[in-house]
Amino acid sequence: MKQTTKYTNQPIGTFGGFRHYVNTATGQYIVAGKGGANKKQLKSNPKLIRSLENSDEWKIVGKWSHQIRMSMSDIIHLAFGDYTAGLNQFAKNLQKMDVESLKGYRLIETSKFKPLLTSINFNIRHPFNKVLVRIPDVITDSQRKTITLNIPGFRACNEIIWPKPYHYFRFSLQIGQISDYIWNESERTYDQQYPDIEHHRVVVRSEWIDRLAGIFDLSLTASFPDEYLPVENATVVVALGIEIGTNETPGTISFKKGDGTMALVACL
Repeated sequence: MKQTTKYTNQPIGTFGGFRHYVNTATGQYIVAGKGGANKKQLKSNPKLIRSLENSDEWKIVGKWSHQIRMSMSDIIHLAFGDYTAGLNQFAKNLQKMDVESLKGYRLIETSKFKPLLTSINFNIRHPFNKVLVRIPDVITDSQRKTITLNIPGFRACNEIIWPKPYHYFRFSLQIGQISDYIWNESERTYDQQYPDIEHHRVVVRSEWIDRLAGIFDLSLTASFPDEYLPVENATVVVALGIEIGTNETPGTISFKKGDGTMALVACL
């Protein structure tokens, strides 16, 4: 059961057996019930075997989505809307691509489908490909330790499409790592192949640049420290964030939440 009304400062949280939350994309206040069979019922009723399989697999879907967010946590403030639902759906699709494991034990092997991750939309208000006209060039070394992002001959007033006037912009290059999820038979649970790898991340930011700065070669380089050198099956994520700034007060640059966007531009 779900009820939706306009948000007017109603309480948020879980109480009375219902979840109370706000959809940031629509501004709607949502009250949703927690229905369905409990864990004991799922395990004891043969008719619910498919539900049990989905329940077990869904646990790892949420952990995979959390891993993605953590690997880009320095620029995730540039995401907008219920992008987590999109992450969860993407993770479930990856899980379905495992045709070798039995249902209920299917893996999430990101390393086999790296290019697909760049299709994820993290900002429903300002989709990245609607803001930045050109696709950046991404260059890496053989170890995937150092990542360079280039946009030669960049001209902001032509290549950043923003719905309202602005004065400044700033780019942030975030590199991180994510792990495949595998089934641990002895523990009867899913594990990261490389635990806590999502904390191996680095961010590099440009200076604030005037939108009328003219044509220049944009280049950002980020490197993992030696102790974070990517292992063979780890997926290196390359994300780019764009922040939009104004000078509401002379001599200062102001950034407001929502004024920007981000995306995965490469997965290596």
